[in-house]
Amino acid sequence: MTRPVRDNAADRAIGQHWENQFCAMARLGGKFFTPHQFGRPTEPALFHGTDSFGKTQWTLPDITIWSAPDEHHEIKHKNPTKDGMYGLERYRLDALVRFANVTGQSVYYTIHDWEMAGADGAGDPVPNDISHWLVGEIGQLSHGCTRQGPGWTYYNGEMKKMPMWFWTADTSRKYRYFRPLAEVWEI
Repeated sequence: MTRPVRDNAADRAIGQHWENQFCAMARLGGKFFTPHQFGRPTEPALFHGTDSFGKTQWTLPDITIWSAPDEHHEIKHKNPTKDGMYGLERYRLDALVRFANVTGQSVYYTIHDWEMAGADGAGDPVPNDISHWLVGEIGQLSHGCTRQGPGWTYYNGEMKKMPMWFWTADTSRKYRYFRPLAEVWEI
């Protein structure tokens, strides 16, 4: 597998746009929320306890919905792999599981599927429609995956091959990993 040629700044700009679009839907739905990444040069973090450096830091999910019940969303703008799956870096999954366990709140891997929206590529303009948004509950995703293996991703600003977990993207299956965001928000 050859290393893909990507533009980290362009990919981050696309990601920021879709985080904004997620927040626009939350605002229209009357939800109270905090977008943790806006205006930050680094990932947002939660601190607790101490370690040899005087702190313990965990990366936060991208957006918190404070309207009851609390929910947290890790936002991605992607399409399924060639074999019909969504993937997430294992280190990121583990961080989200830790956060969900400590807070006792719902944490979702939330995907805007640009292919479902009708785009030919991740950067193509498409309208924001809640029917193109899917969520996987982190607790459920952490209990197993469809397959695992290495995948290319940005890590500390560099494209690297990292351990990944992949789940079937099909929402119609009896034992589905993902469901429409509209079901969570009861729209």
